[in-house]
Amino acid sequence: MNVAVVDIWKIDLSGVTLAEDQVNLLSNAERTRAERFRFDAERLRYIASHVAVRCILAKYADRNAGCLQFREGANGKPELAESSLQHNLAHSGDLALLAVSAGEPVGIDLEKRRWVPDAMDIAERMFSHRECQIIGAAAKPHRSDLFLRCWTAKEGVLKTTGKGLSGAPKSFDVSAVLHGGEALGPWPDDPDRVWVVRGLDLGADYFGAVGRGGNLGRIEFHSWE
Repeated sequence: MNVAVVDIWKIDLSGVTLAEDQVNLLSNAERTRAERFRFDAERLRYIASHVAVRCILAKYADRNAGCLQFREGANGKPELAESSLQHNLAHSGDLALLAVSAGEPVGIDLEKRRWVPDAMDIAERMFSHRECQIIGAAAKPHRSDLFLRCWTAKEGVLKTTGKGLSGAPKSFDVSAVLHGGEALGPWPDDPDRVWVVRGLDLGADYFGAVGRGGNLGRIEFHSWE
C-alpha cells in the first residue's frame, strides 16, 4: 500500500443481509460482543461492519479473512497482528467508514446529521475557546452542523493517537477544519511528531473526519458491498 495514501472504505449498512459463511468469519470475541446488543438492527450492523473490516483488510494483507488476528494497541485501540497496516472503524446510522493506512496510525469518526439541542453546553465542556467562539457565532440552525464537524474532527485526532476521550479534547484545537482546512498539533508525549486531521465530504446526511500521524497525504474513497 502507498504510504502517501489513506484509503477510506464506505460500508453501506442499510438493508444488509449476511450469509452464514460470512458470519463465521468473526472471532468468538466478536460474536460474543454482537450478542450483547439489545436490538436486532444494531446487532446486524455490528456484524456487517466487522465482516467488512475483515474482508477488506484481508485483501491488503493477502490473508484469509477468517484467520486475521487482532491485538490491542495503545489504550486498547485494535490493531492487525503481525502487520504494519493501520486501520480504524467508525459507524453511525446506516453507514460505516473504515480508514486504512500503511505505517502511520490513522483514526476516523462519523456522525449522522441531526439536531443537537445542547450543542453549546457540550462544546463549552469539551471544545477549545476558539472552537466555541466559531460555533457560538453561528446562527442557531447551523450550530448543530458545526458542532458535529468539530466533534468528528476531535474524535479523528483522539482515535489516531489512541487516547480516546481520555485524551483531553479541550486541550487541542481543530478549528481549521470548521473552515474547510486541516488542523495539526503535537503528538502526545512526542513534541517532534504531529497529528493531522481533515474533514470529509460525505454528502448532506453525514459528517466525518480522518486523522493520521505525520502527513495525512491523499485520501482515496472506495465502496464495499
